[in-house]
Amino acid sequence: GRHVWIRSEAKIVQRPENAEIIAFCYNRNVTREKILTNILERIMEFVYDEMFTIDALNGQVSLMATGRYVMDEQMEEGDYEQELRDLIARAATKADARKIEQELQLNNILEQLKKDPVFITEASLKSKNGKARLKQLRFIYLNETLGTLLFTITDVEEMVQAEKQKQEALEGALQVAEEANATKMR
Repeated sequence: GRHVWIRSEAKIVQRPENAEIIAFCYNRNVTREKILTNILERIMEFVYDEMFTIDALNGQVSLMATGRYVMDEQMEEGDYEQELRDLIARAATKADARKIEQELQLNNILEQLKKDPVFITEASLKSKNGKARLKQLRFIYLNETLGTLLFTITDVEEMVQAEKQKQEALEGALQVAEEANATKMR
């Protein structure tokens, strides 16, 4: 009574001695693979705004998936250096543009990945409507031997705002506690 995903393949061959055609049919249960693919797609919708692969050997970038806070003019496919220039143009400030230009050069990313398995930086990026949001840019090797990188852009604006509010609340509570303690001492 359970549904499963099946991949069917057929191979057709002709016998040389009598020209008879034979078909070999194969069915394989791919339910687990399909479920894992669906899980990854759902996770990507909520965790990453944009996901790319970069071929470090030829400098090509490919858009793999988009999530809920995708930018209006995200990178797509093509030359990484050109797409990087377009990303720099979306920077909210000159300081962010300089930071992106320096940190996201492919040579720099590869050097950073020699030191640590993950390279992360943050910058404010604008969409077409001019609204800037804080984004986390993350690079890891998908396959170091082949020179394939995974590059994700994640909106962290709301997380940063929530963290700031928590910090302010903690600082306020600490100040109230210090004042109460000072009053007790008098």
